[in-house]
Amino acid sequence: ALSRRLRLRRTPRLLGSSAIDVPMAIGFFSPVVLVPLSILTALPPATVEALLAHELAHLRRLDFAVNIALSAVEAALFYHPAARFIARAVRAEREHVADDLAAPLFGRRRYAAALFALESLRVSALEPALLSNGGSLMVRIQRLLAARRPRPARRGAAFLPLLLSLVAAGAAAA
Repeated sequence: ALSRRLRLRRTPRLLGSSAIDVPMAIGFFSPVVLVPLSILTALPPATVEALLAHELAHLRRLDFAVNIALSAVEAALFYHPAARFIARAVRAEREHVADDLAAPLFGRRRYAAALFALESLRVSALEPALLSNGGSLMVRIQRLLAARRPRPARRGAAFLPLLLSLVAAGAAAA
């Protein structure tokens, strides 16, 4: 049902794993969403569903293709600080767009609470204050709960990071 709500053409398989700490989407031809077994037992079903919506949004947007292009550019320009900066920015924006697709399905507050619950499971004993170090999850939660809502991305904007990565790779090759 969640795949239909996000307008995915194919419903991915859902697999549990004890080797990961966060849900992740893998594959294109036979997509799979890997879920840590710990969250399946520790979090309520509605929270798990909100976290799965984020991963399905990555599949809908074909983020794996952007990641492949980004990795190629980073490998070609590994010595250049601008390449690392741009790659970090593209990855952050990719997460924001997936959040923007998943949050309306559950409400921004409930979706932010699901992100918080996921991170609460991952916090180690060495870090008593949840993400007091300014981690990306806290930025994502603050962004979701901000009074001013971001404008929805235009339809063609999803391929902009891929286009920029290809242009950078072409310039590096030239």
